[in-house]
Amino acid sequence: MPAAVDPPGSYFGQPTLVRLRGAGFTLGAVQQLGGGGNIALEQTFRAFLGTAQLQNVRWVDLNTLLAIVPGSVPPGSYGLSVEGPYGSGSTAGGVFRVVDAVPASLSASAVAPPSTKCSRATAAPIGRQSTASPINFKAAPAKIAAMLHSIQATIIADTVNRP
Repeated sequence: MPAAVDPPGSYFGQPTLVRLRGAGFTLGAVQQLGGGGNIALEQTFRAFLGTAQLQNVRWVDLNTLLAIVPGSVPPGSYGLSVEGPYGSGSTAGGVFRVVDAVPASLSASAVAPPSTKCSRATAAPIGRQSTASPINFKAAPAKIAAMLHSIQATIIADTVNRP
């Protein structure tokens, strides 16, 4: 039984990897007559946003599937339905939104200062000695990239969640 899609939306024209959340994504057990008692797992799932079939649907666990929303899904709000080895289940309404907008883009660059022997000074009350610690400039680009990723995720969520 499907319940949610993470992330809850995407931009038109961009294929998007999504995590389908729910309950009862149960694998099937198949035993062939005359097969010597071997039991095979049936893990074929199909998922749909409205009538648009998702691509590469993969079972992760009883509560999670992974899939790709094709970039061709038109803008709008969609319900999610899932079909598994035992047939189809229910539909979770309005759990995904495709937006017809240009995705926000952010860029930044970081340049290490000419000398990496800079220090950060810590002020101390009068009469005490102040301390200095080295600044790790090599870690700065990774921190900036992480901040940009966080900002971009916030912008996408804000765009997708607009009425």
